[in-house]
Amino acid sequence: MGTFICTPTSAGILPVRDEYMARLEQWIDRKLDTIDDTEDRRLITAFARWDRIARLRRRSRGKPISAQAADIIQ
Repeated sequence: MGTFICTPTSAGILPVRDEYMARLEQWIDRKLDTIDDTEDRRLITAFARWDRIARLRRRSRGKPISAQAADIIQ
């Protein structure tokens, strides 16, 4: 991580970035971009965001997720 991000984070100004969650969300976005059918994409987006991502966030209790946790739902 760059110095610009680390300094405000370590000072408590910015929250710690959850790299694995960010990568997982990017992976989901890339997969969703490959779905042509609008209704299918809408349904899968809802499932991914409201079920999978929300469940991981609840289970992590505000802490960064592990690589294994990110890999489970991929």
